[in-house]
Amino acid sequence: MCRPARPPTGNNEPVRPRTLARALLATASVSATAALGACGGGDRADGADHGGTLALFEGTLPADGPAARPADDTGAPLVAMVGDSITVGSVAGLRAAAAASGYELVVDAEVGRRITGGTFPRSGTAAVTDLLATAAEPDVWVVALGTNDIGKHDSADGYARDIDTLVGLLPDDVPLVWINVYLPGQPEESAVFNRALIDALAARGRASIGAWTAHADDEGVLSDGVHPTDDGAARFVEVVIGQLESWLE
Repeated sequence: MCRPARPPTGNNEPVRPRTLARALLATASVSATAALGACGGGDRADGADHGGTLALFEGTLPADGPAARPADDTGAPLVAMVGDSITVGSVAGLRAAAAASGYELVVDAEVGRRITGGTFPRSGTAAVTDLLATAAEPDVWVVALGTNDIGKHDSADGYARDIDTLVGLLPDDVPLVWINVYLPGQPEESAVFNRALIDALAARGRASIGAWTAHADDEGVLSDGVHPTDDGAARFVEVVIGQLESWLE
């Protein structure tokens, strides 16, 4: 298991808050198939039966839809994303798509990352804490975690506690997008996590779920049953950007 290198700031000049946050980026040069350890993604949203998984929720919680949060007058909307190796393998596409949509995207992604616990790789809660320490407040948070947690708990309650721990760090008024998870070898466990995710975000509100589950078990999407191929990374980017578009004007 390895950890992406952190890019240097490049000089001794003071770093602006958003540039400081950008210094937390996982390296964009990491490919979808290089240096990947344990990680993966989701559940189908098309109503079909896929190996024991449920056709779980995709959309906004509560169900009456998001209220768009326009960027302030300082510039482009700022999106902060915390992820695992699926995000690492998709980061170049995410950055390109975000730029094309007019978003400033800050990514902190590490191979093997779990929601809570662990120092190598750093946990999702540690990554969120680091990003919160910057002066810039994101307009939207994106979390793409949970795959490495599949099998960690015997019930949805354990996953709910992990999710609630991370969600509790985020400002209540800032929209949250969470990309759900799917492991082809553990479809029932994936569904348990995704049910816990629905309940946790419904309780939080101002949140939406992106359905990686709608793509992850399609032919050609995963290279090894967990990590995305180039086509899979493009699908993952579509899921993320589609959710951001529902929140940002």
